[in-house]
Amino acid sequence: MGTVPKASWLQRQQETWYAVLDIPKALRPIFGKVRFKQTLKTQSKAEAQQRVLGVIHAWRQQIEEARRTGKLPDAAILPIMEDAMAWRDAAISSDDENPVTVADLAVERAEALEAKFGKKAAKAYFEVATGAATPIEAHLERYLVTRDVAPRYKAEVRTIIQDVKAWGGTTVEEFDRKRVKDYFNHLLDVRGLALKTVRTKYRSALSTYWAWLDNEGLLADHLSPKVWLDVSLPKPSEKTVRASLKRAYTVEDVRRIFAALSDETDLLEFTQLAALTGMRLAELAGLNADHFERNKEGVLFLRVADSKTKAGYRTVPIVRQLEAMIQRRIETAQRGHGDGAPLWPDAGVNKYGERGTTYSKRFGRLKAELGFTRSHDFHSFRRFVYTRLEFHGVSRMAISRVLGHEVGGMADVYSEGTTDLGMLRNALEEVAAEVMSDEHDAATSTAQKRETLTTE
Repeated sequence: MGTVPKASWLQRQQETWYAVLDIPKALRPIFGKVRFKQTLKTQSKAEAQQRVLGVIHAWRQQIEEARRTGKLPDAAILPIMEDAMAWRDAAISSDDENPVTVADLAVERAEALEAKFGKKAAKAYFEVATGAATPIEAHLERYLVTRDVAPRYKAEVRTIIQDVKAWGGTTVEEFDRKRVKDYFNHLLDVRGLALKTVRTKYRSALSTYWAWLDNEGLLADHLSPKVWLDVSLPKPSEKTVRASLKRAYTVEDVRRIFAALSDETDLLEFTQLAALTGMRLAELAGLNADHFERNKEGVLFLRVADSKTKAGYRTVPIVRQLEAMIQRRIETAQRGHGDGAPLWPDAGVNKYGERGTTYSKRFGRLKAELGFTRSHDFHSFRRFVYTRLEFHGVSRMAISRVLGHEVGGMADVYSEGTTDLGMLRNALEEVAAEVMSDEHDAATSTAQKRETLTTE
């Protein structure tokens, strides 16, 4: 979203930022208030400016719907339900022995809401307040605490739940097959999202959350924990499948990429190491001096000890063509900040602590400039390593060990002995000979001279 947030959308109270938006006068009787207000849950103005855009967008949708229908939108009922949830929690924890039941009190409050907002809002309040319904986000944070996943994934799940709410999804109980299908149709037909995005992002996140609710006993017996999986999505066409397939770079592709980076030494050397180790971008961006060792036979290798999977914990040999570059970067990092300093300090890091974001964006632009499509990405260097090692006669099991793939259904680890590392390094050096030219060696040499002049 390229919109610049207006100053009037933000309000600061007791160090916390809030989103605010005035409701048009003609629609205030429908909403029962003069303005929207919601905490952005941050003390950072920069973060608030990012978060406020989505909130304002959702509010504007409510305003347009109210203007069109003359009724309170589904999404506008959410604050009422949040109030009901808070009231129910307070009633459950209260030691008051007053004989007036929770239901009686809820009826009184619901009747007051009906007079102001209508039957739909009153019904939603009563069901939540009496425990007959559960707001979709009621247990979200508790669920996310149990998930051993990256912060980025947790943020995505929160965004998806907020999206469901903005669409009008209010309670867990309302999502039967028809309601789920309506939401999927909204994502595909109205929002225009790609089928793959709906399947792998939205359906996956929601079905996992529902499964957890069921496992924790928080899903009513009559509700299906698999409702998000029970609704079929359209099958992608063969053309779409072909277009979505990711491909390996060819030898000529890698040569072109290296040549295009001849004036960008940091990214050139970064991609050279990627193309000759098959390491992931984040793994490369996190490398420091502590990752590198030599075995008793003198083979330089690195240990990958912070990977996505158990199989990803591995040792990878370094080709001799890159040893001087690695040694230079180690010495530079150690002079500046010691062994723990990254070899590529300018690779970038995002708000989730993920390294390599600056290089990822720059490589994406370069890739487009060179005419590559979405079928190629930085991960295509891993595919390149696989295909070239296979071409040079390395077994699939050995290749899987280098790349950190599962072998035989379990994480397999190989030794740092002469046979394995030496053999693999020799094969990788054959690949290096295919893609590294004198021009690239000259670029590295120039960078080395520049580094020497800087430190003298």
